[in-house]
Amino acid sequence: MEETSNKLVELLLSSNNNNNQQQIQSLVDTLVGAQVSFDPKACLDGPLYFSRVVEGPSPLWERLGLGGIQGQQYVYNDKEQSVINYAEILGNAFHVRAYGTYERDTSTSKGAQISIEKGDKNTSNNSFLNGLFSAFNTQKSSSSSSQEMLQCPADFIVTVTKGSIVLLGGTIDIPIQGTGYLRVLYANPQLRIFVSPKSTTDDRWEKAGLMVAQVCIDQKDSNFGILT
Repeated sequence: MEETSNKLVELLLSSNNNNNQQQIQSLVDTLVGAQVSFDPKACLDGPLYFSRVVEGPSPLWERLGLGGIQGQQYVYNDKEQSVINYAEILGNAFHVRAYGTYERDTSTSKGAQISIEKGDKNTSNNSFLNGLFSAFNTQKSSSSSSQEMLQCPADFIVTVTKGSIVLLGGTIDIPIQGTGYLRVLYANPQLRIFVSPKSTTDDRWEKAGLMVAQVCIDQKDSNFGILT
């Protein structure tokens, strides 16, 4: 999947990505069909990821700007799961933000959680060696760390709590609230593919069936920084 992912990132970064829509769709289909597992702390935590619509109804945030950066910055750790939606109208000097939180959607079976034990895999392959070196294995097991993985597709519910317009360094609060629905179809630390399984509360923003691919902003602009 790494080669396919890298090729898709390359096309999404290209200024002519609209001319490569058929190839982009083919690569997306391959990645989505793999139903990979991913570490949410590595793939849903970090800087902004800029968005490109792959298919589905055009969202309002795509129509706001004149070709600027649009995307999302997720935080995923033990204390916080939050998101900032970002859409430039006239570059960074004039843009819109919507702030919210998100959580796993437990009403669906999407996104099984997998526990992966980090340690020496070879010690689990031979019962004789496991018995012979049981003391060693017990000590090693106690020091190993457990990594939680999610299986694609994985569903989340997003709750938007406030919005703002940023103009020339000043901020104007705007009344944006509602619920959105996110399904992770593919994710690695550089690339994510999302779909909206349901429309947002105000479906002008996103309608059901919208699919986007997101690339880490560092690939496009290493000086963009972290949104606060």
